[in-house]
Amino acid sequence: MMYEVSREVFKQRLEERGNFILVHVCSTESEFSGNTFKDSLNVIWSRENPIDLDKISSNKNQNILFYSLLENHDEARKAAELAEANGYKFVYFYLGKAVDKILDKGLN
Repeated sequence: MMYEVSREVFKQRLEERGNFILVHVCSTESEFSGNTFKDSLNVIWSRENPIDLDKISSNKNQNILFYSLLENHDEARKAAELAEANGYKFVYFYLGKAVDKILDKGLN
């Protein structure tokens, strides 16, 4: 199943990763600049370059949280849809904003 998470749940996952893999999804390399969190994987999503899910995890029972921190970007949702369509069972996504980058520092 695929679930959208709230900002509060996203913040909790940053603080207590548990068994989650965090995947920062953008459409270009330059969009990662200053908007990524420690121990997150950075992947580029495009129609021409779909995500290789096996590079994230070959375990289809792994909790994976895809996120984007740019307004009006839905790459994280697209990546979550792809993972769900490929049989991943615990898929989450967060569509955030650039201001969310402070969450990792415990400031918000």
